[in-house]
Amino acid sequence: MMDSLADVQKKLCEGVYQNEEHVRLSLVARILQDLGWDIWNPRQVNTEFAPVRAEDSTKVDFALFSTAQAPSVFIEVKAVGKIVNLEQTERQLRDYNRNITAPFCVITDGRVWRFYYSQTGGEFASKCFKVLDLLENDLNDTESALRTFLSKSALASGDVEKEALALLKLTQTQRVMEECLPGARRLTQEPPYPSLPDALVTLVAEQGFQITRQDAEDFIKGVRPPPPPPPPPPPPGDIIELVPEQPGSLRHTSIDEGRIGDNRDNNWNGLLCVAIKIALDRGSTPADLCRLLSLQVKEGKKGDKGFHPVPGTNISFQYVEATRAWEKALILAKKLRLPIEVRFGWRYADGAAYPGKKGILRWSPQ
Repeated sequence: MMDSLADVQKKLCEGVYQNEEHVRLSLVARILQDLGWDIWNPRQVNTEFAPVRAEDSTKVDFALFSTAQAPSVFIEVKAVGKIVNLEQTERQLRDYNRNITAPFCVITDGRVWRFYYSQTGGEFASKCFKVLDLLENDLNDTESALRTFLSKSALASGDVEKEALALLKLTQTQRVMEECLPGARRLTQEPPYPSLPDALVTLVAEQGFQITRQDAEDFIKGVRPPPPPPPPPPPPGDIIELVPEQPGSLRHTSIDEGRIGDNRDNNWNGLLCVAIKIALDRGSTPADLCRLLSLQVKEGKKGDKGFHPVPGTNISFQYVEATRAWEKALILAKKLRLPIEVRFGWRYADGAAYPGKKGILRWSPQ
């Protein structure tokens, strides 16, 4: 499924899906097939389903049947960027459920996916328990969420209801914190390396909600994953040479000398920036780089939300932490058939793999 999602992301970046029908047939149906639905069987995937039998004009874009008795999911599809009247679309789904109830509903324009559990109380808008953005969310997180909430097997087993109810028990602010937490974790790995609570406070504020640092700390305590196991002891020698494809964590490192081909830079994201510039000069497009690297690459000189322009181009990309920067620079080095080498050192800091030691990463084409 990851290949399909990466290709969908590429096509979204390129603006390939130009109308609602493109989204319905070429994007949503494709994802449903990857999630185990037989899209060629109307008994499973019923398009233009009429929840009100006497009204031919009232139809749902998709009704999914995990069993033969009743629909499990209603999906309402819009063109990309055309969820312009969300309240009206939510009322539309609410009215569908007054006649034939589907426990779950989805509103999507292909990029944004909004999930609702219709069998809980309150206004329909308050039934939304999950929002995905195929361009902003990490692809691994997106795949996991789609499988959890929309796969045929999960809906048939009843697991989706448990997950949805657990999320709906959170307050609105807590749900925003839940959505922002993965992004906050990524921010802690990027300059200026904020603490996790501070990063969470910042991202939640960008969504229009105010929380204190103590609120963030209390929330994180309930969801923080267990600490990773300690790294293995360093091998003997003054310089530790790591396997380029499996370097482990490069957190708390700084580059002494880095180069790709004949180009040099002494910063992890700077080195990735150089690699991106070379790829662009050789004919790659931003969409190509989005697909190849699973990286946010956009046209224009952007300086917010972690984006930085690539010098000499009209392209910007979103900085990532050191380990991911190396991984993506290595991918480009292999694609471009250019040698890459980084000599670096670990700082004395909690979480550093080998505090005070020197390391080297290098790869050359055969």
